[in-house]
Amino acid sequence: MSEKINRFLALLPDSMKSVVKKHSGMLDSATADYLAAELEDYIKKIRIKAKDNDNIDMLMIENMVTAFKKVIKLFPQLDDAEKRIASSALRYFIDSEDARLDFEDPFGFDDDLAVLNAALIALDLEDIVVQR
Repeated sequence: MSEKINRFLALLPDSMKSVVKKHSGMLDSATADYLAAELEDYIKKIRIKAKDNDNIDMLMIENMVTAFKKVIKLFPQLDDAEKRIASSALRYFIDSEDARLDFEDPFGFDDDLAVLNAALIALDLEDIVVQR
């Protein structure tokens, strides 16, 4: 496993590592387009759920989506290990039944934020880390 991927995984609690590893497939340019579309679909679902769920911090979610979109735009410049890190973080976010259930747990998106920020740090993109 590459040093960058190990760095990414080292930033995560054990409870999240297994879910991240499940989503660690490669991401080619076609899949980047697919994930961008999936990201848009998921944010629409979140917006609908947020109308009835005061626990969803839409400002944080919108900032996370903005960061994900920036990473997707960088894909042509990323090496294979970096693409794998970004892919894992994106897929983790889109998975509503990850380490914490996004819509049922009061802190359902905190784990997604942790995975995103760990990926951004591992990718040397600290300037777009999302604050809670």
